Order: sequence, then structure tokens, then C-alpha cells
Amino acid sequence: MSLLHPKHLTAVLAAAIAGTLVLAAAQPAAAKGAPASTQAGAITDDDVSSAIAKAREWFINQHQPDGTFGGGGGGRQYLNCTTAQAFLTLAYMGEHPNHAVMSSTLDYLLKLDAMTDFENKQGYGVPMRVMGFAYIHGKLLGDKRAIVRQKMLEDLMVFHAGQSPNGGWRYLLNGNGFDFSNSQWPILAMREANNVGIEFPTDMLVKAQKLYYEGQNDDGGWAYHAGGKGGSYGSMSAAGLASVFIITDVLEPASGCPCKGGKSQNT
Repeated sequence: MSLLHPKHLTAVLAAAIAGTLVLAAAQPAAAKGAPASTQAGAITDDDVSSAIAKAREWFINQHQPDGTFGGGGGGRQYLNCTTAQAFLTLAYMGEHPNHAVMSSTLDYLLKLDAMTDFENKQGYGVPMRVMGFAYIHGKLLGDKRAIVRQKMLEDLMVFHAGQSPNGGWRYLLNGNGFDFSNSQWPILAMREANNVGIEFPTDMLVKAQKLYYEGQNDDGGWAYHAGGKGGSYGSMSAAGLASVFIITDVLEPASGCPCKGGKSQNT
């Protein structure tokens, strides 16, 4: 299925191919004289599993008795955003909600008000809460699952009310202003909520899709703001492409199937 306007799709593909060729050319040069432990292919599955296990242990050790996770470099300035992010990470790693750490943090996060308890960074914190809840959803039972689903729906409606007229979001989720960094987070949260069967108004995704199409630069990428100074750059272009894919996947789940004559129907 075609996710980008045709005039921009070629630019994105060209950039991706160019980047691949540069990396391929650079690898042999980098490998010459590099220690064996850093050469391509030296990292094993066991190495990756060990690193993940260490990260899990580190996260769990940051857990506080009140259910929060200590606020990192900012101290406790962004405590609730940090807590939502840590919970999301552990949930994605497969930590069970019955684990004492997860259970206490789940109860803590459920009590937070979306508009007042995320240190004026609810554009990040609230989507992270939704995503964390989605990752544990299938492991919850009975009343607890119903409570979590209700909170997810409430958060999604905060996205709906807090969307800017042009289709984006900003830190405060109050309908004023947008940037592509903040805007990706409600979209990510809507994907995870949709995956666990939470119904929400999809008109906000239609508006966001229009914003991403109109805000895409002629080189195929995105900046922090639509038409932003300095042009496109990697992180926002990756987030932009992922956002466009997610939006299309939610709005048109069957758009690429079935294939006919070797092509998707929606091309």
C-alpha cells in the first residue's frame, strides 16, 4: 500500500538506499584494526539477552515504595512521566502485572489525573501510560482489567479534546500548538489501544494524517515543525514515517490485502 504522496515516496526510498550504501561501504573500513569484540557478528544472542536482563534489573532497582520510579537526571522534577516510562518499558519487556513492582506502580498510575499530574508534560506522560496499560492488558483479569480499560479510554478522550485544530499535539494537550515530536506519542498510544480493542474516535487520526502529509518536506522527511528551519532530520523523519504507517494501518486495516495481480488493492 502507498503511505506517502508519490512525489515524496521516491525521495524517501532514495535516502534509504543511499544510507544503506554508505553503511555498507563504511563497515569494512571500520572493521579493519577494530578489536574483535567490536567487529560485525561478534555480538551474540546471549549478549543481547544479558544486556536486557541487566536493564530490567536496573529499572526494578529504581522502584520506590510509593510505586514511583526515581526521576533520573531531572531528580523528581518529572517523576510521574518517568514512572509511566519505566512502567511502559518493563511491561513491554514482559514483566507481569502481578509482580510487586508492577502492581504498586499500576495502582499509582491509575490514580494520576491526565491533565494535572504529569508535570506539564502530559503530551508524553499520558500516551506512555496508555501504552504501558496496553502491554499488560492481556494479563489482567476481571475488575482490574475493566478499570484499566476505562482509564485508557479516558486518556484517549484527552487526546481527542487536546488535539490542535491542525491535527497535532503539544506538551499540555490543550489544543494549542503542535510539534512532530509530541504528536507521535498519542499516535503510538492509539495503535496500542486499538490492538487491545479499545474503541475511540478515529477522526483525530484522520486530522493527524492530513497534518503529516502536508507537513512532509520535499526531500521526503520531516522536521520538528512543519516547514521548520534547517529542513528534515533523521529522528523526526523516522517518527514521521512510522506515524503515517500507524495511522494508515488503524484507519485502513485491510488496505494492503488481498493482493491481486501481484499488487495490493490500495496503491
